Amino acid sequence: MLVAHSIPAFVQADDAADPAQVAFFENRVRPLLVEHCLDCHGPKKQEGDVRLDSIVSSRAKISSGHVILPGKSAESRLFKVIEYRDDDIQMPPKGKLSEVAIADLKRWIDAGAVWPKSEQDGAPSGDNLRDPQVAREKHWAFQPLNESPPPSVKNRSKVKTPVDQYILHKLERAGLDLSSAADKAKWIRRVTFDLHGLPPTFAEVQAFMADRSPSAEETVINRLLDSPRYGERWGRHWLDVARYADTKGYVFTDEHRYPYAYTYRDWVIQAFNSDMPYNEFVKYQLAADQVDAGPDKMHLAALGFLTTGRRYLNNTHDIIDDRIDVTMRGFLGMTVQCARCHDHKFDPVSIDEYYGFYGIFQASYEPEELPEIGKPGDSQVYKEFLEELAKREKVVDEAEQRYFEKVQHSMRHRVGEILQLLIKQSSPARDDAQMKIEGEEPQPRMVNQWRDWLNNHRDRNQLVFGVWYDTFGLKAGEFSSRLDELITKAKASGEESKPVHPLLLKKLEEKKPANLYDLARLYGELFREIDGAWQENLKQNPDSKAFVDGSQEQLRVVLYGDASPTKWTINEARQAFDRAMNDDLRAKRRKVEELKVTSPGAPPRAMVLLDREKIGGQRVFQRGNPGRQGNEVQRQFLKVLNPAGAPFTKGSGRLELAEAITGSAQHLAARVMVNRVWQQHFGNGLVRTASDFGIRGEPPSHPELLDYLAREFIRSGWSVKKLHRLILKSAVYRQASTPSEKSLTVDPENRLLSYMPRQRLSLEAMRDSMLFVSQTLDESRGGRPFGSLTDPKEHRRTVYALINRNDLPGTFRAFDFADPDASAPARPQTTVPQQALFFLNSEFVADQTRLLAASIKVPANDGDKAVTELYKRVLSRVPTPEEKKLAVEFVMTGSTGKPAENAEKKDQHLTPWQQLAQVLLMTNEYVFVD
Repeated sequence: MLVAHSIPAFVQADDAADPAQVAFFENRVRPLLVEHCLDCHGPKKQEGDVRLDSIVSSRAKISSGHVILPGKSAESRLFKVIEYRDDDIQMPPKGKLSEVAIADLKRWIDAGAVWPKSEQDGAPSGDNLRDPQVAREKHWAFQPLNESPPPSVKNRSKVKTPVDQYILHKLERAGLDLSSAADKAKWIRRVTFDLHGLPPTFAEVQAFMADRSPSAEETVINRLLDSPRYGERWGRHWLDVARYADTKGYVFTDEHRYPYAYTYRDWVIQAFNSDMPYNEFVKYQLAADQVDAGPDKMHLAALGFLTTGRRYLNNTHDIIDDRIDVTMRGFLGMTVQCARCHDHKFDPVSIDEYYGFYGIFQASYEPEELPEIGKPGDSQVYKEFLEELAKREKVVDEAEQRYFEKVQHSMRHRVGEILQLLIKQSSPARDDAQMKIEGEEPQPRMVNQWRDWLNNHRDRNQLVFGVWYDTFGLKAGEFSSRLDELITKAKASGEESKPVHPLLLKKLEEKKPANLYDLARLYGELFREIDGAWQENLKQNPDSKAFVDGSQEQLRVVLYGDASPTKWTINEARQAFDRAMNDDLRAKRRKVEELKVTSPGAPPRAMVLLDREKIGGQRVFQRGNPGRQGNEVQRQFLKVLNPAGAPFTKGSGRLELAEAITGSAQHLAARVMVNRVWQQHFGNGLVRTASDFGIRGEPPSHPELLDYLAREFIRSGWSVKKLHRLILKSAVYRQASTPSEKSLTVDPENRLLSYMPRQRLSLEAMRDSMLFVSQTLDESRGGRPFGSLTDPKEHRRTVYALINRNDLPGTFRAFDFADPDASAPARPQTTVPQQALFFLNSEFVADQTRLLAASIKVPANDGDKAVTELYKRVLSRVPTPEEKKLAVEFVMTGSTGKPAENAEKKDQHLTPWQQLAQVLLMTNEYVFVD
């Protein structure tokens, strides 16, 4: 007996867990526990005092170790017992879990056994917030927007916009104040990185500092927002939420790249640049196929929001779950995904509502032929693409036709083997030692086709198959006497007669089959002979439509007639292709997909989702198991956000869903989006759980400000750029980043924003800035992704780099890139040795430092001027006298103290000038934004 006797010290809520890990738990682990463990180790029953439905009890220590020891599956009792070792307890007792299930549990435990808090481990008490009506009345996120005016403050002199009043009001109550304003150089660097992800030039800084007009800041903001660089910066923020990638994840031997994912990325960038109203932004990403898709149907590319996710080994249920998750967390900050197996444990979301959403996406499909968007033109590369595409598609079509004919040939020439398999299937206990099949057995689809045909055409088939019908299912000792009786009746006349096809009768008398297997082989021989005779007849008479001989024609019709079991379409025949055929076709189709991925002439296409012609009802999958279907549910919106809402009736319901998000749920949708924008400007959102506004999410630090921004967002026509202006023109944003001693004491986490948080450059801003200051940044926009971030030959902006979710490069991981397997509310912030090593050892960094140093066009002997130009380029300022003195001494004598001419030998990795450039690129002033 397993007896829990203590709780480990490491048990804590996984509130800040990686969303991808939480999603893995909800999708792969919780369903396993619910289906196989909780009946005996759940809330109603705890055999051996072991309970597996909460974080605390699942990590309890028992006499033989921890039930689950995070990070160590080999030391976890749960994992040991599911391995079914001979010398240990074996769980579950009804049978060993599948290898996939065991691997999932191992992966989960080794990754830290992430598990959100259970209701027993600190769920909110008091009001039942799982009830939609109660939640709508009590939970801040579901309530209407607060219409109260901005609060009054004592220090009115610091107020530049209403945003400042909300922040100052709380600061004054805590005895704090806004910090002094940042100097103009720091402010323009801050806002330029915020909106462009690039540093300002020295000239831009100087122009701003010289502008003394009241509208100087507004002029800079407008200039930055009007630049196409803005969309490249802010489009990337949204792509984190949309879990964008250019590959599918593991999909066996299929082509792993999405040929046209880039069209969604480009659409998002353009949407931000054009300041597309956010309600339209939502609508296009969910239902662009059902609204005006614009000139050249470019807006169809927006549906990549749904279709560029991971493919989960092509598991339809997981793909749909992912689409539900990215939609509801991305637009509404709700974890509807958690209701896949049961009602949500915290939020007012039922399992019926989850499967209502499931029905929406189940009623949609991805067409094989994606629509072209834009105009490909008549370029030579486009013509070459079409020619090569036609060649490769012809190879596929010819191979498929060849295999189709081969399957049809097998259907006609392997009748005997197919009938033998029907005998075996009719009684598994039958002695099949007499069965004789050469080579591989016929494909199950062939066997099923013949079985169905025989069953459905019994009356019409008596002449040819009457003997088969009359002997099928007889016991071994009954077969011979029954066959003799049938042969006798076939020769008789009058009422006693029962005709048998003459060619079949002849063979029966010649071969005298001893059992049903012999009879099956006899039929096979008969039909092979007929088909052979027919092929010979066609050689002599190519236009022949039938045998002259009536007896032969009766058998030929079985193989070639309109009602023949071999009369398949090519789509039906595909189901009977064997593994070798499918592998070959897959390889040939992959060549087609590779061309679409790699050819510069391939026209852009939209990764669309379309509504099915026939849309059926949707049922609940009990405990998330598609094999255990429950009651039927309606496709409709969440009751907590639209209590009087009717079921969706327009096709799949995707358009109605989009309209509901910015309609009846606009208060929540607006809060979520303005919080995402605030988070990018200040490092943290007003709500720190940016994709969880539910019961377990953190409440806003400034709820009135959040509602004010949401109101203004809606009133502005859902304009993101106007929202930027409202925030960026505030005194809060203008603050310096140096905290006072009192601020550090009273508000150590800076929740009240008494100073501007210092932020490290993102991966994209860091790399793009290196290219920018070295004057090698290639600002060509859109199109197919480039391969490697660290390839010295690649100079495009990082937003256009290939995102390979199959194998995310180490540079991405080292610099906290968002996990593309799940919608990312925010990027992690880590400081690890690999980051410093990248700046020190990366060939990309070394290459940029060489180019940077070489781009300083001043006489080599004018050290003062060269150092000044280098500082202007990298840090957008001139060096201080002390900085200049040290830098000049370094570059003129070399890092070793030797004369510069000796230090610049070709075999040295970097010259002193290049080393100085590298040092400036590694400074905190460059890597961080104050």
